[in-house]
Amino acid sequence: MVTGTMITARIFMSPKTFGDSWTSLVADLRSSTINVVREHPGNPNLLFVGAEDGVFVSTDRGKSWSRLNNNMPWAPVDDLEIHPRDNDLVAGTHGRGVWIFWVMSGRYLT
Repeated sequence: MVTGTMITARIFMSPKTFGDSWTSLVADLRSSTINVVREHPGNPNLLFVGAEDGVFVSTDRGKSWSRLNNNMPWAPVDDLEIHPRDNDLVAGTHGRGVWIFWVMSGRYLT
């Protein structure tokens, strides 16, 4: 999976083709700039994006996206990590601290 940074939202994946073909995963993702993309280690259909305007989630491998709110203010998200034991999605923001979302069994809670 490849993300373009500092450009309009673009994510491309080369599934099992070793770069011979690429598929766009942005669909209805309305973010301006994508900083980080993470795939849930237990569910490859569950994708998370940290962008200039928050965190977005896809439960269908990028076909559709929605904002993951959980009362988080609009802020640039510079990094995302999924804790391997607790299934917490940890979002590091630029100027708004660290936010933690609970992710379990391929479902996300807002």
